[in-house]
Amino acid sequence: TEYTGVPMKDLLDDAGLLPSANGITVYAPDGWAQYHPLNYDSDIEMYHVYGNIPGKTYQYPPAVYYYSEEADLNQNSDYGWCDYSAPSCTGRSNGDAIFVQNELKAILAVTRDGAYLDTGVLTDENKLDGEGPFRVVVPQKNPTPPDQSAKSDKQDVIWPYTDDWDHNAGSCSRSATIIRIEPMPEGTTDIDVLEAGWTYVDQEKIIIYGAIDGTDSNGNGILDSEEKTGETADYDKDGIPDYKDTDTALLRQSKGLETIMIHSAKGDLADVAAFGEDDPSIIENGKPAIVFPYGALRFNITGINPGDSVEVAIMYPEDVPTYAEYYKITETGWQQIDFTSNNGDNIIKIKLKDGDPATDGDGIANGIIVDPGALGIPDEPADTGGGDSGTCFIMTLMK
Repeated sequence: TEYTGVPMKDLLDDAGLLPSANGITVYAPDGWAQYHPLNYDSDIEMYHVYGNIPGKTYQYPPAVYYYSEEADLNQNSDYGWCDYSAPSCTGRSNGDAIFVQNELKAILAVTRDGAYLDTGVLTDENKLDGEGPFRVVVPQKNPTPPDQSAKSDKQDVIWPYTDDWDHNAGSCSRSATIIRIEPMPEGTTDIDVLEAGWTYVDQEKIIIYGAIDGTDSNGNGILDSEEKTGETADYDKDGIPDYKDTDTALLRQSKGLETIMIHSAKGDLADVAAFGEDDPSIIENGKPAIVFPYGALRFNITGINPGDSVEVAIMYPEDVPTYAEYYKITETGWQQIDFTSNNGDNIIKIKLKDGDPATDGDGIANGIIVDPGALGIPDEPADTGGGDSGTCFIMTLMK
């Protein structure tokens, strides 16, 4: 089986670990818990998150493809124990090295053999079924063949059950909902993992807490660990680094690791977040059937006078086609609004007016502009000559 997802290291780096952090405990909604050290541990059952194996150039050793007709369920229905029907098995032969770009590492998986993970549910037998929307998957520290089940009466086979072989599946947490970074700082409130878990499954969220640096220098809702892309980055040249500037925010977009920057020409940014355009919290009314390569953004603009208009600049990782569209998401639905600037580079500008029902999410002139919105890319207009930039833009982001 081939899992793909986000490296756990990247996830934890964004959370901002404290120097005291030494491991993580992963929780599933049925109460299952699994501990992983941050760094390599010689214990065969301890699967690490950071760093390479001592003396090696890799975090986890390369994988090997093992095939046996005797083990193949489709060739040996009597006592076979391996299902080789997965797409990731196609074209491989016994002993082949399995190449993984950027090498194997512990990941928060979102797909299995190219399909999104089945959402975890609690069965009538009070057992967890399914493994999504997220699963923590760790590779083998010592790659071994897939041995026969320990419960099988037939052990006179090519790969009989061997107790000291590396059975990493038991350390891969299905339907992971909570990651607690150990040790918990003194005075930190813990989460009731059993009561909270199923809610996070339904919301398709994962919670990270514990020994993390919760510093948010500009108070916009994005931690410095995510926002601090450069100590001296200063978009508006006002002498205040962006991660400290209350009118600027930098955050990961919802569909990748690239950063989006938001700058308000007036007031302060607050409650900034990125989320998918299909998030359950977003109204569907009026949503166009076009590509939203970065999902949606949410931010509030505070500290302005009631009825003020504010120009907002948004910088994306890629150039934005001139035929792109920006949609405000209000209580009544999706509404397209005009740009004040979109000249084909990676910065767009829009104007929002406090109390304007078309550009202020709450439609109330109260000195706060509420802005859920999303950048959309429609089909390229026919009169652009088959233009390249827009098509390349979409294809690059969807790879």
